[in-house]
Amino acid sequence: MPLEPDKTEDANQILAFNHIKRRYPEIVDFWHHSPNGGSRKPSEAHRFKMMGTKAGVPDMLCFAARGPYRGCALELKMPRGKLSDIQTEWLARLNEQGWYTRVCYGYQATEKEIDFYCALPIK
Repeated sequence: MPLEPDKTEDANQILAFNHIKRRYPEIVDFWHHSPNGGSRKPSEAHRFKMMGTKAGVPDMLCFAARGPYRGCALELKMPRGKLSDIQTEWLARLNEQGWYTRVCYGYQATEKEIDFYCALPIK
């Protein structure tokens, strides 16, 4: 069964990555999803923290510089979603470091931001 946009954040993430694979194969290997969300057993959460996992890291990261930006960080939210304080802080910190940062409310916004960033000239 095909995924429907805006049914879940996971569906939007999968659809976004498929969009990148289809439209931007030359840059797909630079895109990464940080699996920070979801609930974990305390022992697993502790292990992840010990390995360097950080709360609030944006959902999608692109490590390829484009235009004036060092990279791209997108936080995906459902259309009525809300940012946490730590997510807001991460986006601000990355923005200060020269990254293109955006919050994408729904799949269409996500696709729009991906297209914008990937269309910028290679730095």
